[in-house]
This record gives sequence, C-alpha cells and structure tokens, in this order.
Amino acid sequence: MAMSWVTVYGYVKGHKEQTFSISINYEINQKESFMYSQQLKKVLQAEEGSNN
Repeated sequence: MAMSWVTVYGYVKGHKEQTFSISINYEINQKESFMYSQQLKKVLQAEEGSNN
C-alpha cells in the first residue's frame, strides 16, 4: 500500500534547536500537520511582536 503523504523535518539554518516538521497529503493537497519547537515558537512570537 502506497503512502499518500510526505513529512519533512528541518531546522533554521544556523539554529539547530529551532526545529519544525510538516506533513502534506499530496493526493488532496492539504496539510496534515505542522509542528515546531518551543525555541522556534519564541523567535516567531518575538518577530510578530516587533512588526506590530
């Protein structure tokens, strides 16, 4: 039985503690899941706060 999704794991270049993963169902072209580390979450929140 063939899988209908792909999962990619990665990290921010130069910051291996800022990890993420995303799973995409390519048959229906929808995101199955998206997860990221607490370290990456903190950076994203700080960026969002500085843009407001």
